[in-house]
Amino acid sequence: LVISLASSFYLDHCVQIIGGKESVPHSRPFMAKIKGSTICGGTLIKSNWVLTAAHCNITKTTEVILGIHSEKDTTKQVFKINKHIPHPCYDSVTMENDIMLLQVYSKGYI
Repeated sequence: LVISLASSFYLDHCVQIIGGKESVPHSRPFMAKIKGSTICGGTLIKSNWVLTAAHCNITKTTEVILGIHSEKDTTKQVFKINKHIPHPCYDSVTMENDIMLLQVYSKGYI
């Protein structure tokens, strides 16, 4: 995952996943939705740490959501972000080192 995030590049917000298929509901409980002024994905790597891309725009109102397959799911866990730490060598022009850690206030359970 780190390698794929680190080597990822910025795509226009209108681009969709092409050729993908829907996963089995709740088969990826470690996957996170990062919802703020933009939507990003992430992975719970420890109970209160999420790995995501540094290009994700994190604001005071951004939330990390675990446990959803669709927006209607009632099993979701919603967290506020305590701290965001982009890679110290992240380059927003080249998208090099496009990884970031998010520390949430409480522990997520999968």
